[in-house]
Amino acid sequence: MAAQNVLAGDVTLTQWNEVAALDPGTTLLLDVRRPDERARGFIPGSTHIPLDELRGRLNELPREREIIAYCQSGQRSYIAARILSQHRFRVRSLTGSYRTWKAAQPRGEAR
Repeated sequence: MAAQNVLAGDVTLTQWNEVAALDPGTTLLLDVRRPDERARGFIPGSTHIPLDELRGRLNELPREREIIAYCQSGQRSYIAARILSQHRFRVRSLTGSYRTWKAAQPRGEAR
């Protein structure tokens, strides 16, 4: 289902290596993991709204910026991207999410 939605253009993806070049003035990194997961590490500069709180906190998100959603491995960020796109946010899902981003960081640079 997720792959079909990507092919159909219902979900847009971004890759881990694009994160460093994102402009925080035009893009918001959104961590949708649980608080205990975030406590173990996160992408610097990201905003944290757990997926189960997302629908009730949409008013906290900027409509003028594109949102890049991430979770631990990709499933929840995909769901977050679908929720946000249905509410007319410009959103992409980070492929492989935090796990892939962290694995690609030079030792000692990931939080």
